[in-house]
Amino acid sequence: MVDVVGVIDDGTVPDGLRFTPRTPTRIADSRIGQGLPSVLGPASVGKVTAPASMLTPSTQVLAMNVTAVTPSSNTVLTVWPADSAMTRPTASNLNPAAGQTVSNAVLGILGPQQGFNVYNHSGNTHVVADVVGAFWLYPGTATPTAGRAASAGSRLKVIDSGVGTPSRS
Repeated sequence: MVDVVGVIDDGTVPDGLRFTPRTPTRIADSRIGQGLPSVLGPASVGKVTAPASMLTPSTQVLAMNVTAVTPSSNTVLTVWPADSAMTRPTASNLNPAAGQTVSNAVLGILGPQQGFNVYNHSGNTHVVADVVGAFWLYPGTATPTAGRAASAGSRLKVIDSGVGTPSRS
């Protein structure tokens, strides 16, 4: 199984995104109510809104390390844009077993309100998200109609950097 998480081009592709790395910054830790108010229960969705201080009007995707902390049962976590028409993908970003603390690189597409959803399939788990960079729309290649709210779901259908077998739940 191979999951494609992106491509690199020569900078001439219209609406191509550029990457800016950053010092890891925690934006969510459900253990302390940061970004997510509490533990995610079974079949629940939590919304994380990115802090305005780390965004520009061109920011579309956050490069993150997302961690599931000691889930009570085997589960899968899925990340996708919040407040958008995009439905939850069937692929997972993390597949932790009960009691494990597991992290994975996740490219989190931001919805129109600068947030992303985190879905927990089963049991209870805490979630931590650390941002390590951002992808943004370079104005030099942007088409006039391109914009985060209108195009995030149409240009970037699913970004899955999950390990293991994708969930079909």
